[in-house]
Amino acid sequence: MIKHHTLVLVLCLLAHSASSAQSRPADKISPNLVRSADRPGKHIFMLVVSDVPAFTVWAAAEHLEIVRAYGLADIIVLRASWADVQAKILPHPDVRFVDGQAAAQEELAVPGHNLFVNQIAAARAAFPHLNGLGATVSIKEHRFDTTDVDLQHRTAFGRSVSAQSTVHASIVASLVGGAGNSDVAGRGVAWGARLISSGFNNLLPDDEGEYVAQNVTVQNHSYGSDIENYYGAGALAYDRSVVARPALLHVFSAGNSGLLSSESGPYVGVPGFANLTGNFKMAKNVVTVGAVDSFGRVAPFSSRGPAYDGRLKPDLAAFGNDGTSGAAALVSGAATLVQQALDLPTGESPPAALVRALLLNGADDIAPPGPDFFSGFGNLNVRTALQTAVDQQYISGKIGAGEMRSFPLTLPPQTRRLKVMLTWDDPPAAPNAPQALENDLDLQIISPDGREWLPWVASPFPQADSLRLPAVRRRDTLNNAEQVTLDFPLPGSYALQVSGSNVPAATQAFSLTWRWEAADHFAWSFPVKNDPVVAERDVVLRWESTFPDTVGSMAYRLTGSMDWLPVTAALDLRTGYFRWSVPAVFAGAQLRMQVGGQSFESDTFLISRKLQMRVGFNCPDSTLLYWNAAGPDAAYQIYGLGERYLEALLVTTDTFVVLQKTTFPQRRFAVAPMGQAGHAVGLRSAAPDIRTQGVACYFKSLLAELTAEAQVALTLRIGTTYGLARLFFEKIKAGVFYPLNEQAAEEELFTFTDTDPQRGANTYRARLLLANGAFVLSDTVTVYFAGKTGVWVFPNPIPAQGTLQVVSTFSEEADFLLFDVLGRLVLERKLDAVPIEIAMGALPQGMYFWGIHTGKKMEQGGVLVKE
Repeated sequence: MIKHHTLVLVLCLLAHSASSAQSRPADKISPNLVRSADRPGKHIFMLVVSDVPAFTVWAAAEHLEIVRAYGLADIIVLRASWADVQAKILPHPDVRFVDGQAAAQEELAVPGHNLFVNQIAAARAAFPHLNGLGATVSIKEHRFDTTDVDLQHRTAFGRSVSAQSTVHASIVASLVGGAGNSDVAGRGVAWGARLISSGFNNLLPDDEGEYVAQNVTVQNHSYGSDIENYYGAGALAYDRSVVARPALLHVFSAGNSGLLSSESGPYVGVPGFANLTGNFKMAKNVVTVGAVDSFGRVAPFSSRGPAYDGRLKPDLAAFGNDGTSGAAALVSGAATLVQQALDLPTGESPPAALVRALLLNGADDIAPPGPDFFSGFGNLNVRTALQTAVDQQYISGKIGAGEMRSFPLTLPPQTRRLKVMLTWDDPPAAPNAPQALENDLDLQIISPDGREWLPWVASPFPQADSLRLPAVRRRDTLNNAEQVTLDFPLPGSYALQVSGSNVPAATQAFSLTWRWEAADHFAWSFPVKNDPVVAERDVVLRWESTFPDTVGSMAYRLTGSMDWLPVTAALDLRTGYFRWSVPAVFAGAQLRMQVGGQSFESDTFLISRKLQMRVGFNCPDSTLLYWNAAGPDAAYQIYGLGERYLEALLVTTDTFVVLQKTTFPQRRFAVAPMGQAGHAVGLRSAAPDIRTQGVACYFKSLLAELTAEAQVALTLRIGTTYGLARLFFEKIKAGVFYPLNEQAAEEELFTFTDTDPQRGANTYRARLLLANGAFVLSDTVTVYFAGKTGVWVFPNPIPAQGTLQVVSTFSEEADFLLFDVLGRLVLERKLDAVPIEIAMGALPQGMYFWGIHTGKKMEQGGVLVKE
């Protein structure tokens, strides 16, 4: 059935190829443009031409507006009307293809982050020296915030940087390479990398010279456009970009249209498939990333493959809380670490094909089994990809037409699974080609018993049932990434064979990587050393297992104890995770999994309450920081923000610290609990900016409120009582402050009521007496009191050039009216503030009468204007 489906698709594609080979102008236009023809006004078009300079001269003579030329792929971007396209551009003999440019859109927001689904935290513990240092990652979308505390001093702008800054761009940049200063759980994958912002108003690759000048080796694309199922100018351009600069890897989000159907191409109307957002994602030499949830399940919104010609898409998946934008960002960060781990002896950057091979072959297969159009080759596993790179289980080479190269591999006994991946960067196809693959290489494995093992290939037949079928072994003639896997392979000598089945010109470079898993293998992936585990919270424990026995028992013990306390007696190891209710303790701990008589203990981790850093005071010379206690006998590591990252400053056993600014001038600080003797470090707190926490030099707030009883209630909040002796509430009278009330400084909240406010302005402040005899003064607050009548107009008399002030307690809308001695209205104002101020400079000297009209009654009085 599958072979029949494949034959039918191939015949359909060949028929389409024959018809598209004709040179009629209508055959030069992309399918999506055909459906949107005759739109009024001018639009952006991308043209693939035979001769860029000659066409540029012709276009200028025809008064066509050229926006950009991407000479690397013979593409001209211009703005024109449909009439110009039909009458001038399509008939031109140099024009090979006309494509549209849909507006780029950020995929959904990505507020979530998870360091465990893709083994990011485990990779960080296993390879602490790999953080992307020295690499540059380009973020192609709107501009991210270069002043963000997690990005500062490691950023740059590309030539096409967007004028618009968005939260989406900042989050994507943080997921790729954020420092984790604001929140340690939000540290990016490649947190040592340099980040550059490049705009996506232009959907083609950046100029080659910019990639070279900035030394960009990974570019992240967390955006999409319409569902476009054809090989267009964008796909051609990105394939050409990689061929021209083999070290450059482009990473695209698959899109968030997983529930939609394509409106064109071979998969038109097939529900829930072939819905990648943008024809640039049809490129062969890029990585396209779908999204999974925190348990490794493909998200319903994640766009699915296949590509328009049946190729496997997406290539792999990663955690994406609300969209594939975040998933792509994690893969971009992972690719940067893989590049760093390869560290080729030549000193050159590794080819993108090799990085792709390591990422795809290191992914964990998820349902359905084998490569599929939901998650590609599986869920990103950063630790496995890095381990394969560090172990140098890869080779790069070249092959010609009809040539076969064989590479020996010896497998040890007790191997659970062998995985081998072949990738190559394929030359770009012709625009609108029915099949994108140009050079066809083939992979097969010869086992010790002489059997030949072919790659897994998913059925591309354009029906939903066929697209859901498990992959089968057969020769792959569509993809430039092929994988062979063997379960429980025989020990002994294998031959990994690469054949140049169709290489029309010269040779084709390729990359080959392999890895195997031992049988009866178990490894904890969370928690690993120093992973944060919060007391009295649920936490998801994670592991990898190849045991055929699917049942294990889990227990934990606290440091210093020999007793293992049961967690669960019968656990299905195949799930890979378990939700554990963490006990209310402060202690180091270990987990143990028992499987078939064997025990596997985790690294030591610290169970602790989550700490919150607070500011007690922020004075000109010193800062007091304090936090909640982690537990008895806890020590605390204090961190301060340096130029780029938080740095360890000191260790204390108190729950507060006073830092002198001459020694510690930092503006952000964090704290982490430490176990006894410093054996383990717990979850680090956030690092708030001490200037924005609402605490000055002791004072948080001083409020004064006029009560219904015509009294003034004063409320003072301070950050800490540390170093304080007494508090004084003070009030100004005749220009001098005098004490109203005195209290012992024993609490962080003080109150007092002034029972005798004066008519007019009442101004207050607080004064703190420190234990060392010094004083600290608060800002002043003022309350206006109208007196028992509810109205006060002052000063009276008033100078001719003075300002009249009106204080009123009326709650409803009221108007202030001013009349001269003849009863003529000379001024009217709304009582919309307390007080209102009225400049009297325009009125002549003399007696005036005022009234306040509320709609129910009139208050009145007189005021004298004099010299």
